Amino acid sequence: MNEEDDDSVCLTPHSLASQSPCFLKIKNYNRGSVYCRPTHIHGGVLILTRDTLECEEICGIKELSVEIIVEMVAVRIPEKNIAILALNRVPSGELSDALQIITSLEKCNIILTGDCNVDFIEDSGNRNQLLNMIESFGLHIPTTERTPLD
Repeated sequence: MNEEDDDSVCLTPHSLASQSPCFLKIKNYNRGSVYCRPTHIHGGVLILTRDTLECEEICGIKELSVEIIVEMVAVRIPEKNIAILALNRVPSGELSDALQIITSLEKCNIILTGDCNVDFIEDSGNRNQLLNMIESFGLHIPTTERTPLD
């Protein structure tokens, strides 16, 4: 991590046990928000924010998490009018549930991080839903073609 540049770090999935985030300490960072799976292993999401940055957890987002379906947390950074949403959606989870939550966030700039588990190579309903939501914000994904990493 480059401590001079990174105001936040999102781990999705983090795979920590429910008590582990209490012991996770990274110099100059605080836990902004964390979700751990209560019964299953792996999964979970975590947002760390620089300790000099004022941020607040967005209430209600973590509570919308459904273990092994969609897991998410969010923080708001008022000074920058930014919301950071970290999500982990398992491939069998309903993408529309996650997209509904994203689009319902209070009007601010949203930084979406995480693993949506959407295959952009195959033309599918999930791919089209996610692309439509992204385009509704005036954004686009530069490529949906195969890359050397595929």
